[in-house]
Amino acid sequence: MKVAPNFVVSLLTSVFLCPDVRVAAELDEGRDAGGPGIPLRKWRNEAKKLRQRHRRDWQMSNFHDDGDLMMLAEFYANRTLFEERRAEQSVSTGAVPSPYVYDVIIVGAGWSGISAAMTLSSQGITNYIILEAKDHIGGRSYTTQETFEGATIPVDHGSGWLHGGSANPLNDIALQTGNPTSTSTYNQKVYKSNGGGALPDKDLNKIYRRNFENGFMDYQEFLQWDRNADEGLDISANEYLGTISSNLKKEVLKHLYTSLIELDYSARMSQLSLWWWDNDLWLDGPNQDDYLMIDGYGPLIESYAAPVLDKVVLEKAVTVINYKKGPRVKVRCGNELYK
Repeated sequence: MKVAPNFVVSLLTSVFLCPDVRVAAELDEGRDAGGPGIPLRKWRNEAKKLRQRHRRDWQMSNFHDDGDLMMLAEFYANRTLFEERRAEQSVSTGAVPSPYVYDVIIVGAGWSGISAAMTLSSQGITNYIILEAKDHIGGRSYTTQETFEGATIPVDHGSGWLHGGSANPLNDIALQTGNPTSTSTYNQKVYKSNGGGALPDKDLNKIYRRNFENGFMDYQEFLQWDRNADEGLDISANEYLGTISSNLKKEVLKHLYTSLIELDYSARMSQLSLWWWDNDLWLDGPNQDDYLMIDGYGPLIESYAAPVLDKVVLEKAVTVINYKKGPRVKVRCGNELYK
């Protein structure tokens, strides 16, 4: 069996998050297990684009006059206000040691932080620092080397696919830095626990269509407009699971929650907003394939960040950002003060 580069990632994540239903790899060859696998992720991507178009068309067709438009604006404004209030944090003050003084302080050495640093350097601004809470750069783009069946394989702990193919700017970076990619075949298989074998493709297809795309996805989309307060996506997910009587269907659906939602957004469903989670847009371009980073995403961000790595300070968790007093913003990491 030839295994695609993201094999261990898919396997380890599924075992950890959904122990009763295990995912096989993306397979380059068929198996005698009810078919060669089906492209669930590709179908999910296509369905997501279609839902976005329907959402925009519905808004345009149902809001005609100024009163309707004002109602729609108020609806989104209330959501924004809710999120702003939820994100408010108290700012504490106190005596700290002598500060480090910079023109710019960048919080976080993920893709955004590194790109901000690159932009500053290109403009001749060099008196800046990047404070990173973790012991590595890249944020969710983090790769470790793990041993599987005697082979050392790169395992991504966050970022997995390079979506949008050649339309994705990261593809240009991959080409420039010599980080190889592979086009995803999308094919997936689901295996039952305790040696129960693979679920036939036709059964997996039926559960995906009826219970995920035309079941849970329709249900949560209705709740996005019906509920007056935001909540974690896990609430509607569990509500929908409660309507299913088959234990097998429940376990497969839990796996689909993991592989098609939590993996894509690198977060538990309890951390995803019912209102906002599915509102991201797709990259437009001639090639809409999804790529896999053969060596993982870690080497990609490390190659990209090389010119500014000397500006990064690791294991500096920012606890307070105070911009209310004095001419300078003050950033506190424990007992250290940067401004």
